[in-house]
Amino acid sequence: MQETNQRASRKTTDTLNGLLNAYEDSADFRTLADATKRGYRAHLRAIAVEFGDFAIEALKDRRSRGEFLAWRDRIALTSRRNADYRFSVFASVLSRAYNRGLAPLNPLERPGGSIAQRARGMSGQLMTKPPSLRRPRRTCISR
Repeated sequence: MQETNQRASRKTTDTLNGLLNAYEDSADFRTLADATKRGYRAHLRAIAVEFGDFAIEALKDRRSRGEFLAWRDRIALTSRRNADYRFSVFASVLSRAYNRGLAPLNPLERPGGSIAQRARGMSGQLMTKPPSLRRPRRTCISR
């Protein structure tokens, strides 16, 4: 009974801790592979340390996006991959919260500059290269 009360109180908070806890209690999280859950939990804890007491209402302020991006940039100084992974987990939490009406806004929607986006941009560059630089195609000559 005490665990049920703890979970209920974890979801009713008006800070990001509540959103982080709600995500960890969600079916979205529970259906992840065990290894993925372990990785996400580590990132969720790091997010909670940095922004756990951040008021949900403050997500409406445009400056919150800048704060979150600056945090990602600080992490990227030591590990760009870790920064992008942590930021991706944070974006998933806020996306889920926004889509369920738990957050007034998702300031991490389409932040740009991630490794995945750079990779997509590079694949798009292949299409803009002249045909002589693309992989040659086989042609069949019929008589």
